[in-house]
Parts: sequence; structure tokens; C-alpha cells
Amino acid sequence: NSDATGKGIVSVVTKEVSDDANGVVLNDQSEIWLKLIKKDSIYSMHWSLDNIDYKMARLAAMPNAETVKVGVEFQCPVGGEATHELKYFNIEKKTVTDLRTGE
Repeated sequence: NSDATGKGIVSVVTKEVSDDANGVVLNDQSEIWLKLIKKDSIYSMHWSLDNIDYKMARLAAMPNAETVKVGVEFQCPVGGEATHELKYFNIEKKTVTDLRTGE
């Protein structure tokens, strides 16, 4: 629940400091799927309403690092409380040729 857009996808990239990039507004959507792809030093972040048709939320370059930290955060910076549930989390090694489509 972004203070800028309401319910939506917000991506954060940290390079010494963290940014906050507001993306698609979700309105009344109650479930979404997220996908993060790393290829070399480029990261591609995607979202989907049905776990089939993914849209790119962000493409970001990061310095190469020996260790990579990735996380999911739920927030509600304005207004009352919010309840969220993470139903499934998976990491897989897979070849991706197009970072913009995630395929």
C-alpha cells in the first residue's frame, strides 16, 4: 500500500542507498505473483495477475557481488494495518534469454 499510489507494485534497488520506484497500481487485486531474474549484473523484476502473463516492473543494473541478497517486503506506510500472506517462494536455476519478457 504505497503512500504515492495505493495498492501496487513497488520495487526497491539498493546501491549504497535504497530507492523506491512505484509501479503498477493494483486496485482491488488480492493476489499477485512476483518474479526476479538475475543475468550477470542485470536484474529484471516482473509481476503477474495469473502466474502466466508477466509484465516487467523494472530492469536494473547492479555491481557484481559474491553474495546477493533478495527479499520480499509487505508494507502499509499510511493508514491502518494491513494483512499479507506469502503463499509460495521458490528459487530455481534456469536460462533466460530475454530479461524484458522473463523468458
